[in-house]
Amino acid sequence: MIRKLTIFLLCILVSSLGFASSSTAEDLAQLLASYKTFQANFIQLTYMGNSSSPRKTVGRVMMMRPGKFRWETKKPINQTIIANGETLWIYDAELQQATQQTVSNTAATNPAALLSGDVSTLIKQYTISKINRRGAVWFQLTPKSKDSSFTLVQMQFLKGRLENMWLKNNLGQASRFHFYNIHVNVHLNEDLFIFKLPPGADLLKQ
Repeated sequence: MIRKLTIFLLCILVSSLGFASSSTAEDLAQLLASYKTFQANFIQLTYMGNSSSPRKTVGRVMMMRPGKFRWETKKPINQTIIANGETLWIYDAELQQATQQTVSNTAATNPAALLSGDVSTLIKQYTISKINRRGAVWFQLTPKSKDSSFTLVQMQFLKGRLENMWLKNNLGQASRFHFYNIHVNVHLNEDLFIFKLPPGADLLKQ
C-alpha cells in the first residue's frame, strides 16, 4: 500500500483559486528551471482518507534535470525508486523485487518526477496561483485536466529552495513533504540514476 501510495503521490509537488497571472507562472518556472540538481532528506506525512493520524516515512531524494531522480525510503519500508528519463524502476528490498515501467506510465505521480520533468509541460498542465499561508508564500497548482493524478499541488520555496510540498490525489489521500539538508546544483554522479538489479532479486516489467 505504501509503495503504491508513494508512486501515486510522489515522485512531485489553499484557500481560494483564480487564474494565475503570467508573472506567477513565470516565477515558478524560473525557480524550477534553476534546479539543475537537487538533493535533500525528507519527511513524508501521508493522510489516508479521513484519518487524523498520518503515516510517517523518511528518506532522501536526488534529482538531475531533465527527468532523472532517485527516491529512497528506509522507514517504514526499504524502497528505492530510480528514473533515468525514460525508464522507472521500483525496488523493494524486503521483497527483493523490482518493477520496471516507462516514465510516461507513471503520469508524473512522484514529487521528484514533478520537479525534474519539463517545466513548460508542467505550466501547461496546471493553473498556477500564489497563496499566503502562515506568513509564507506558496505556489498552488490545480490541474486543468480531470484525468490528472493530483487534485492539488502546493510548493513552498524559501530563499529559492523548495522546503515543503503538499499533494492531494484523486482518491482523497494527501501527503506533506518537508525537505531538509538541502543542496541545490551540486555535482551528482550519473551512476545514481542507473538501476542495477541486486543478485537474487526478481524483475517484473509493466
